[in-house]
Amino acid sequence: MHCEFVSDSPETTRKLGCRLGAAISAPGIILLEGDLGAGKTLLTKGIYEGFGGNDVDSVVSPSYTLVHHHDAGGRSFYHVDLYRLENPDHVLGLEYEDFLYLQTGLTVVEWPRSLRELMAPEDYLDVRIRPGESQTDRIIEIKISGDRYLKAFSCVEVA
Repeated sequence: MHCEFVSDSPETTRKLGCRLGAAISAPGIILLEGDLGAGKTLLTKGIYEGFGGNDVDSVVSPSYTLVHHHDAGGRSFYHVDLYRLENPDHVLGLEYEDFLYLQTGLTVVEWPRSLRELMAPEDYLDVRIRPGESQTDRIIEIKISGDRYLKAFSCVEVA
């Protein structure tokens, strides 16, 4: 399944993230792609909030630390940024099992190109953000391969 949403503002992008976070049952993995400044971290803040996180301001890009762990209502929420990792072998050194094989949490991975080779398509929700017609517009494309995400996605609407 493949769907696109058009966001006309940062607030709409965050709201879509909230709805995604609320719809996905744990465990879950979202692979998030987009150019620098596309709104990946803003969408991630919304996903965290929708998943039950209260400290939205603590969700910042983990570009240099690679992995941030947050509490989301007693569940784990991992925010991973693999921008600096080109080779899948480098991911293996991160102890990726901690954030990819959660039992009760959700993981959002920005710049996942080096991770895709380690995962089957049905294991994750694929989200891409690209520029729209205006400077604030974003096209948010969601591709679903797995049954668990297909069921959750039917609940997602943007008001």
